[in-house]
Amino acid sequence: WGERQVITTGSAGLPLEGHNVAQYVLLDQVAAGWHAQHCSVPYPVEQTLQRFAETNYVAETGVMGRLFQREVATASLHFVPFLRYYRQWTATEPTLTLDAAWLRYNMSF
Repeated sequence: WGERQVITTGSAGLPLEGHNVAQYVLLDQVAAGWHAQHCSVPYPVEQTLQRFAETNYVAETGVMGRLFQREVATASLHFVPFLRYYRQWTATEPTLTLDAAWLRYNMSF
């Protein structure tokens, strides 16, 4: 990137690294450019999951909402793995519904 720096700031509550924290970056301008300090703080996962229940989020959003809820709860990837399995499964079972695929995925992972 030449003289440029690329700094990943992290994620507020969806780090997908197995740790339920909110991540951010503090940038300080120094003589040589910028100094980045990566930080993390605890994230209220239980409160967030409670909001899923209170707002009827999963019922309104279906399988994709369930996957997102699981990503929040576990701080790990589920959308992409599910979609890969779904594509694989529907290659041999073209009538497989998203709901049936979710049940299969949920029982396996």
